[in-house]
Amino acid sequence: MKNVFRLIGFIALAAAAAFTMTACPEGEGPNTDPKILVITQLTDRQVTASTTYAEITVFPVGTSIEDVLDKTGITAWGESNINENTFKNSLTVSLYNYEKENGPTDRWTGYGNHDVYVEFTHAGTYTLYKAGVSFSEETTIISINSFNFPRIEKTLIIENVPLDKIPANHNYILVAISTAGASPAEVANLTKVVAAAGGQSRKGLKITGSGNNRTITAQLYVVANKAFTNDRWTDSGVFDLWLVSAPNVGETGQGVGIGSIGFSTRSTYTIDLSKNTIGDPVGTEP
Repeated sequence: MKNVFRLIGFIALAAAAAFTMTACPEGEGPNTDPKILVITQLTDRQVTASTTYAEITVFPVGTSIEDVLDKTGITAWGESNINENTFKNSLTVSLYNYEKENGPTDRWTGYGNHDVYVEFTHAGTYTLYKAGVSFSEETTIISINSFNFPRIEKTLIIENVPLDKIPANHNYILVAISTAGASPAEVANLTKVVAAAGGQSRKGLKITGSGNNRTITAQLYVVANKAFTNDRWTDSGVFDLWLVSAPNVGETGQGVGIGSIGFSTRSTYTIDLSKNTIGDPVGTEP
């Protein structure tokens, strides 16, 4: 399989909660000091040599992933620039109130249970973590091990699909995501395919344009037991991407390995085959 491109991303999640202020005797009631979040036990799984930045967003419990990625309804926000030479396996972040149109404002003094997200930037790719956190003190300490990955439905846009990848007379088209090392035959019969779009019913598949300028939009669905399910695919990690096509179902066709692709915190990824690269992720920005 020709390895044309590689985009690696992993995901990470965090949650925090805060306390608002009421006049109470000392030692009673919520703490209304400006809040600080400390994330500990970070390893090279989260912070690598290419990691430059971490963004913390605090939301009400139960906020949808769509609102999280769109930065709608943020309760508190913080950031940290990461220097590999000074990083010591933890992040200490001051939290601020946040307005979607204007960004951070004054320090956040809230309290209670919240969903907290931590997004790491790695040379243009991203990883996202989520946890539930309760803020009751000026400084809240939480291990990265308390965080989980969010579930984000994945869509793939493949631009400028040439005729040698999918001939013009091929009506059966399958966009397949497989585990590493799968063979064309294993991909064609869905043996090692974890997600796909298209197939006989063209599930989640849309093709526009003509000739070498076609664009494929693939809403990816989970594949299990060699068959499509009705569940959208939300996994993260590095997988192999294939284009499988044939004139019609049951006829001899071809399977073309495009390369390895990493899925992380974005919902939509775009690939320009005329440049043999994965472009910047498109769609809702976090």
